[in-house]
Amino acid sequence: MQKEIILQNTSYYQQIVADLLIEINSLQIKYVQKVRELQFIQSPYGEMAHLINVYENKPRRYSYSQIENAYIQLNNYYKPLVLKYKDEIKKLKTSIQKKLMN
Repeated sequence: MQKEIILQNTSYYQQIVADLLIEINSLQIKYVQKVRELQFIQSPYGEMAHLINVYENKPRRYSYSQIENAYIQLNNYYKPLVLKYKDEIKKLKTSIQKKLMN
C-alpha cells in the first residue's frame, strides 16, 4: 500500500516537472525568436542602420529633407518597435527566471 502511494506521488511530481519543462522550453523558444528579430532590426545592413546613417549625415551627402524623413521614421517607427521588442524580451526573461525558481 505504501509503495503504491509513493509511486503515485512520484508520477504526480514527474508530471509537474514535465509540464514545467515544456512551459519553460516554450518561453525560451519565444525569447530566442524575439532576440533574433531584434538583432535583425538592428542589423548594420538593415533599413534602420541606413536611416541612422542618413540622420547622422557624416559624408554630408544627404539633403535636409532626407535627414528630416529619416529622423521621423526612426522616431515614429523604429524607436517604438525596438522598445517593444526589448520590453517583450525582458518580460520573457523574467517569466523564464520565475519558472526556474519554482
